[in-house]
Amino acid sequence: MARTHARRAIRRRTPARARRPGNRARSPCVALRRTDGLARPGPQDRTARTARRTCRRRSDGSVGDTRTQPGEPVRRAPGRAGKRSCRRFRQLRRGAAAGGRGPGVRRPHPLRALSAAERSGTTAVGALAWIITRAMITRRALLSAAPAAALPLLYGQDSKPLTKATKTKFAANVEMWWRKLKFLDRIRAAHALGFPAIEFWPWRRKPIDEIAALTDKLGMAVAQFTGWGFSPGLNNPKNHDRFVKQVEAGCQVAKRLNCKMMTIVAGNDQKGMTQAQMHAHVIMGLKRAAPIAERHDVMLIVEPMNIRVDHKGHCLYGSAPTIAICRAVNSSHVKINWDLYHMQISEGDLCGRLREGKDQIGYIQIADHPGRTEPGTGEIHYPRVLREVWNLGYRGYVGVECRPSVKEEEAVKALAHAARW
Repeated sequence: MARTHARRAIRRRTPARARRPGNRARSPCVALRRTDGLARPGPQDRTARTARRTCRRRSDGSVGDTRTQPGEPVRRAPGRAGKRSCRRFRQLRRGAAAGGRGPGVRRPHPLRALSAAERSGTTAVGALAWIITRAMITRRALLSAAPAAALPLLYGQDSKPLTKATKTKFAANVEMWWRKLKFLDRIRAAHALGFPAIEFWPWRRKPIDEIAALTDKLGMAVAQFTGWGFSPGLNNPKNHDRFVKQVEAGCQVAKRLNCKMMTIVAGNDQKGMTQAQMHAHVIMGLKRAAPIAERHDVMLIVEPMNIRVDHKGHCLYGSAPTIAICRAVNSSHVKINWDLYHMQISEGDLCGRLREGKDQIGYIQIADHPGRTEPGTGEIHYPRVLREVWNLGYRGYVGVECRPSVKEEEAVKALAHAARW
């Protein structure tokens, strides 16, 4: 009778899952075995309460019994379970002796088991293969590991993605990139991301000597800068004397920067003048400045704009009139700053227009449309266009005159992707 009452008392204290048919752990004093091989103490074992109190986050980031470390068996003193608990303890010891593959051995998470080199992505393919073949892989672990392993395949394992670019040499426009940084810090940031060159807008009020010293120290080039802006307009003959003086001063600055190009802007519409008259005045001004550019070996690159989005009221847009102006000047040091963003808005057919004016290409600039953001965010397929630029024989820098829509570190990866064709 006493034995019957004792059994009923045990059943009342035993959870329902321990009384299910087929469950080996029928006694509340026997450790329950989980599906992942870890031992869990029974609800009535005094060591269970101790294990629950010591289940904290360990120093390696995993959660478990702080008295044990990953790879060690969970050792529990036999309680009232008697021989069955002792037999279970021997099984745990045999599992540990077999190299940590037996039941009751704490196994680290597959991603935590990666080495530092594998986590950093230097051996991403091997890391992913290691997870699949050797670890207890789960769907969640695979999905979380796949993006980190795939990024080096897309953009290269180097921290400077542009060093992996095939042929195109990019120049960062430091007026539009890193706008929250100081000017010299923008040059350092461009170097950190692998840009071999920079470009900027008007040279006045810039620390020219400091720019020259910094670019020389970093081994970077100044691809081009703006020598003559929108105002006063080159399309007005009253401004030609001033324009010639500005070209002379700009050539001196170019020598200090070891730069070979200056951008020239034609100017906005002049009241009382037709477009043909304004273009004729631009030709006159460039003919006066061409000998100065030839003497200093600095190319004047004329940039046509777009009047639909960014520069309404500008007198020069599209490739056809700009090609006509440069051919009329007929100087090896007067060419076109071929901004593909402006050309796409003004006329489209980028590759066809480039072929028509290939003899007048002095410099190339890029940005995607709409938004004037980095390549890959708009409608221009830059891998195809940059391949055409290369096939036409252009080997100079390509200015990246765009506003990154994401962090610069991510935008430069998209830029490197556009250069792979």
